[in-house]
Parts: sequence; structure tokens; C-alpha cells
Amino acid sequence: EMLQLEKQLARQQARTIKEPQWRLRRGTWYYEGGEQEVDTSISATEAVERFVKAEEALGPGPEYRNGILGIPGQTRRWRKRNPYGGFYEAT
Repeated sequence: EMLQLEKQLARQQARTIKEPQWRLRRGTWYYEGGEQEVDTSISATEAVERFVKAEEALGPGPEYRNGILGIPGQTRRWRKRNPYGGFYEAT
């Protein structure tokens, strides 16, 4: 009896909380439940130009550092193999 009551409460809570989500239908993604941010007053090329400018304004972002590799750009020895099959040991 308690289990049925808990199930009933869970069903009611699931119905009341409605979050925006992406859904895949017939091979196309749709955004449902949120505000539509589509501005139909501009052309597609202008929208792309705005997006590119916004991304350039953000910059490259923080560099990945894990304490093992050196500075970015110095990972050649981990990516390139020497002619004998191993990795390069010289930096």
C-alpha cells in the first residue's frame, strides 16, 4: 500500500516538472519546452556572421594543463614515433 502511494506521488511530481529538452524525431533534433530564440528578422548569412563574431569575442578559452605534459605545443614526443617503433625521447 505504501509502495503504491509512493508511486502515485512520483507520477504526480514527474508531470508537474517540465524542463526544456532536446528530442530526436525522425532523424531531426527538436528543442521542446523552452523559449524559442529564433530571430526571423535577419537572414541566415547575417545570423552566421553574428555567431562567428560572438565566438571570436570569446577567445580560445583556458589551456588544458594536467601537470604531466609540458606547455601546449610541446607534445610532439608523445604523438610522433621514431623509426624504431618507440616514441621520441629527446625534447
